Amino acid sequence: MADRIPENLALLYGAFSKEAIDRILPGDSFTVDGVEFVCKYSPESTPTKFHIVKPIDLVNRYRALCAQEWRHAGIVELGIAEGGSTALLALLARPEHLVAVDIEPEPLDALDRFITDRGLQDSVRPFYGLDQGDHEQLAAVVDGAFAGASVDLVIDDASHQYELTRSSFETLFPRLRPGGMYVVEDWNAAHAMRIAVRRALQNKEAPDYEQRRASFREARQEAGRTGRRDGLEAPLSRLAVELLLACAGLSDAVESVSVDRHWLTVIRGAGELDRDSFRLADVYWDFFGNLPPLVGS
Repeated sequence: MADRIPENLALLYGAFSKEAIDRILPGDSFTVDGVEFVCKYSPESTPTKFHIVKPIDLVNRYRALCAQEWRHAGIVELGIAEGGSTALLALLARPEHLVAVDIEPEPLDALDRFITDRGLQDSVRPFYGLDQGDHEQLAAVVDGAFAGASVDLVIDDASHQYELTRSSFETLFPRLRPGGMYVVEDWNAAHAMRIAVRRALQNKEAPDYEQRRASFREARQEAGRTGRRDGLEAPLSRLAVELLLACAGLSDAVESVSVDRHWLTVIRGAGELDRDSFRLADVYWDFFGNLPPLVGS
């Protein structure tokens, strides 16, 4: 309900203000099978009105995706947020299995009631308090829900952090069937964030220009005092380069890799992969130094 503020949203409000976060998505709305969806990041979802943290053009990509071979598929979704994408996938794809996980510990009441009201308990299963980087727990949840069968489609719209996203990729990609699709959403998040900060700092006409610059300097000084290395962590785009190198190395585990402004999409090849020991570094070689060393390596 309105007084529920998930931790991730609270962090965004604290860093950028509620007004700034509210301005990111314009609030486009649409209806599917009697359920309204609003393109906003707001903690006010109900069983008949969900907030979905995606722009409308990306929602249309989901419509096209679910109209293709992924209808009645087995789907794993990383990142529930306000439940909008999970409910939308459930209505559009009518999946045989849909496992959705989120690091937030508290169940989303609106989504649970939606599942119950629609009689989807056997096909749509949300799991909360699950870190996408926890290989053992994530593997156990997916293997249990799918009874050991392969997954058709994975959509990662969770942390947007390189280490965590890479970890869940190494857990779930071997569980995809050959020809299955793995989607990493907002793979360019770190780049978009830095562009936004740069533009804000360069806009001298903004009424809070001096305040923004002062806040930025203070944050940089605080990082220096505490030894934080936030700005030095690898961006998620590094994963895109690693996967491209896997294709360049003729790995039969990765059939194809494509990117656009929203998605990094990987199609699973026919090569066998061990579900417990697969590591992305085993299927690519950076002969020409395309990747800088990781911080701390």
